Amino acid sequence: TTKQYMFSDVSPIKDFRMLKVFTRETPSSNTLFVDVLPDFSVDSYSSSMNLVTDDIYTKLLLHCNGSDGSISFVDSSSSNHTITGSGNAQMDSSYYKFGLSSALFDGTGDYLTSGDSSDYYYSTDNFTIDFWVRFDALGDYSLYHQRVDSSNYISIYYLSNSIYFGVFTAGAWDFLCYTPTFGVVDTWYHVEITRYGVTENDVYIFIDGISQALTWPTYIS
Repeated sequence: TTKQYMFSDVSPIKDFRMLKVFTRETPSSNTLFVDVLPDFSVDSYSSSMNLVTDDIYTKLLLHCNGSDGSISFVDSSSSNHTITGSGNAQMDSSYYKFGLSSALFDGTGDYLTSGDSSDYYYSTDNFTIDFWVRFDALGDYSLYHQRVDSSNYISIYYLSNSIYFGVFTAGAWDFLCYTPTFGVVDTWYHVEITRYGVTENDVYIFIDGISQALTWPTYIS
């Protein structure tokens, strides 16, 4: 059974969202356009941002907003997927970008899972996966993992100070790309992965609204 494996070994996480047939950035530009961002009520990445709101394109929406120490994670999208925490995954009110809390993962066996769903089948659809992340230490972290088995999966991870995004099929990378290095501890970053088309030139990774110059060791086949 295919499962969504989300956010292991990194802390904390805020407002994870998955969308299909929709892109929230303008791919031809290197800057963010607020008029296509339903998330925000301000025109810059600032502490006054509000929680993401649901829309017809949103297939999974985790605000990670709750009381300190809570282990209840709610999908606020209309899909209402069941989210199960493992290890010590919990809400933490000490650190948050907005709202009351964020999801805390201590780096030892902490993660969230969701059962198989057609909502997670990308096929040839355009899609966006985005979230806020704050590292308490720089290292190598899995951020998102959707798998059938160890030979077939989609993965987003932070490795050697870069965000990697790739599809592993039949034991080999179908495609893989990564950003330039970035990262400062105790700093919130907005990470967004978007596909808008079907070729290697149609995948984009945005950090704080800025389209990154990607390195492609393996192109889309």
